[in-house]
Amino acid sequence: MTRKYSAALAAAALAFALSACGEPGASSTLASTSPTTPSASSVVQQQSESASSTASGLPATADKKFQVRIALDNSVPPSLFAGIYAAQEEGYFSAEGLDVEAALYTDTGTPALEKAADGTAQLAVTAQAGGMVSALADAKPVTAVAALQQHNDAGLLSIDSNHVQRPRALEGKSCTTDGSPLQQALFRTALTADGGDTTKVTLNTSAQSGIDWAVQALQSNAPAVSASYGWDGLLCKEKGLSVNFQFYADISSQLDGYPALLAVNNTFLNAHGAQVKAFLRAAWRGYTYAAQYPDTAAALVTQRIPSLSQDQSGIQRSLTWLAGKYRDDAPYWGAIDQTRWNAFYTWFNTQKLSAKSVPLGTGFSNEYLPQQTTAS
Repeated sequence: MTRKYSAALAAAALAFALSACGEPGASSTLASTSPTTPSASSVVQQQSESASSTASGLPATADKKFQVRIALDNSVPPSLFAGIYAAQEEGYFSAEGLDVEAALYTDTGTPALEKAADGTAQLAVTAQAGGMVSALADAKPVTAVAALQQHNDAGLLSIDSNHVQRPRALEGKSCTTDGSPLQQALFRTALTADGGDTTKVTLNTSAQSGIDWAVQALQSNAPAVSASYGWDGLLCKEKGLSVNFQFYADISSQLDGYPALLAVNNTFLNAHGAQVKAFLRAAWRGYTYAAQYPDTAAALVTQRIPSLSQDQSGIQRSLTWLAGKYRDDAPYWGAIDQTRWNAFYTWFNTQKLSAKSVPLGTGFSNEYLPQQTTAS
């Protein structure tokens, strides 16, 4: 997801928070849903809790369920939260003895993974190029324990009639991005790997904002945009546009980072490995459900995030595409490949996309996964 989408979602969620709660002033806004009321959505102001009181797990509820909070990062496409919401709705977490609170953090300055790092939450949904970067570079106590989408869906999106089917076809033209250094670096690397000359392509920043910024840019005659297929490309189709899409990872394998990961606070992981395994078993079932029933899963997303109520058809289209992408060619659901992990961060460090280099070979584990070879 782009930062323009992130900002739009944050603004919408904040507006909902202020109308629902009537009190501004908290440093971070979250949308929280209890699994016992799956059809209701609420937005409340979250006060930070100390790491010492939460990192080892919240108190058990009256029915002996083990309480866990997972922070959802609004820089990740909301369709990728569907498996978590489905596991709540269908009782998969409850069956594992867990009482799970899913909280959407909309403070664009603080990645949700920071909430897991400081103990406000025990787990977080994040991206390899997102919250994991600063967390690993600063040696924060977090570990990625599952990949929620196996391959990077960033790429070059263009109107079919423009005949721009690959990056080098843009020489003498321009490419529009969301303005983030990451998207610009992805495009430049793909262009070079495709045999193109970066000095012959102008990079523009989109003047549009909102979840459909890429659609607006193309409709405003941008020759092509650097975006994601799972959201931007499919949204173009939802709007009736005939488009081409070239995945950057198909041009250069080093660009194949993980768009969505499930990460855990290390103190919690060390103290409650059994509960982490239980969470992942339930999450696997939830993502299997989302793959089988994308229409129902889309409705769950819009119930939990009311600001997206007008986008249910787009979310459903995204979930239909994602059905084959949760596991894809991995040996089992959630698996993280060390070679790909290191290749992406080697590229990331070379591009100097963060102030500090990300250490290689650290920050992930497959030890807690269900290892289900039949998973979807």
